[in-house]
Amino acid sequence: MTNILLTGASRGIGAAIAARLSGEGMSLVATSSADGDLADPETPARLWASALDRLDGQIDILINNAGIFEANPLESADWTANWNRTMQVNLSASAELCRAAVLHWQARGSGGRIVSIASRAAHRGDSPAHWHYAASKGGMVSMTKTIARAYAGQGIYAFAICPGFTMTGMAEDYLASRGGDKLLADIPLGRVAMPEEVAEMVAFCALKAPPSMTGRYSTSTVRATCAKTGWIVAPAQAGGGFSPCSTTPPEGALPAQGRRPNKSSAETAQSRGPRQSARL
Repeated sequence: MTNILLTGASRGIGAAIAARLSGEGMSLVATSSADGDLADPETPARLWASALDRLDGQIDILINNAGIFEANPLESADWTANWNRTMQVNLSASAELCRAAVLHWQARGSGGRIVSIASRAAHRGDSPAHWHYAASKGGMVSMTKTIARAYAGQGIYAFAICPGFTMTGMAEDYLASRGGDKLLADIPLGRVAMPEEVAEMVAFCALKAPPSMTGRYSTSTVRATCAKTGWIVAPAQAGGGFSPCSTTPPEGALPAQGRRPNKSSAETAQSRGPRQSARL
């Protein structure tokens, strides 16, 4: 039996992940704001302890999906408080849960996996009213890589998923406000990603990804960056999947700080597309 703790499971991507990981052989504790407000620094520890109790003292996989996407204009009188709230919910709470998970696995000598839902805002930024959101997701990606580098030798693996624009209830409203038909016409698929598609990526990282993939993050354009070498590898360059990190870059790979001379139409469309919307 594989025991899983999932946060932010009430709707959108989180609900899709919960549905995907509710199969035979898996025991899932899916939490939401009803189980505690992650803006309260004491909540992560309570969630972890409650999940451990419900899962007979063993958690094998932690999935950090809970997060908020709230505007914080520069002129807001509550700018600092809003910044701190987003950092607490999106990053600090996840860090506390990751810490609890690593200590739990070290004590058991069992290893485990962490999958965190970040955002493409982690590496492309966001709107002027969302400095805090982009910073929190960038921190999540860096934290994931750090965990991967530090504990891979102990069988503790960490992955981050950075969705682009994903169809949730709030996303539908955002699309409509930005002239949805014109926006969608610029995406080769003719639509944005569905929560179930993100859930499939999460399931792969949580259950099937090879250990050598630890430290990677994957985006809506399905590229991955190796934490060890910094090379960006597209699926076609990795034999239809994600290849292990190596010190020799695969054919067609790019330095993470470089640019591809001729982007694919999919990459171009995604780079011109709107920012990540709320995804809980």
